Amino acid sequence: MKRISQKLRGALGTGLTWAAGWGMLGAVHGFLVGFFKPWQWELYNPILSTALGYGIAGFIAGTGFGALLASLDRSKTLASLTYRRLGAWGAAGGALVPVIVHLTRGLTSSAGWGDVAVTALLTATLGGLSAVATLRVARGALPSGPTPTDAITEGLNTDLLSEPLPDFSRASVNQGAEHLPQERDAEN
Repeated sequence: MKRISQKLRGALGTGLTWAAGWGMLGAVHGFLVGFFKPWQWELYNPILSTALGYGIAGFIAGTGFGALLASLDRSKTLASLTYRRLGAWGAAGGALVPVIVHLTRGLTSSAGWGDVAVTALLTATLGGLSAVATLRVARGALPSGPTPTDAITEGLNTDLLSEPLPDFSRASVNQGAEHLPQERDAEN
């Protein structure tokens, strides 16, 4: 039961992350629509409606991608996952979004299968890119290989590190200064 809740939480987290990214892209698209077609503002807010539509699509695609990854690649580590394979899973999850939306409308929408195919191409591209970005972020969050301090301390004699540090206090520095020549005072 715990593994199922972990998989579900991971898939939903991926869906929410993709929803945020796709929603921002949708806001940019909506801004461009509103800028080049100002009469659209009389009908609706193109920025919010397009951002919401992209966000919902991103959530569905991201959740589908997370579920595919959790069920089909569950034995792989982050290091063994390839960008090509994850890009393919993301593209598959993204391409299914418009197909699912079209089928849930009962094929009664005005959009034909040609429109669905064009939208599927767009969402498949977004899904593939989002999957690759997800893997890059996940790999960047984990330490990989030796740390920089390992390379520095590799050849050091660690016995030196256990010795006490020399005393550089003002008193000890001044004690050794009596034997130095007093040239500085002679010049002044």
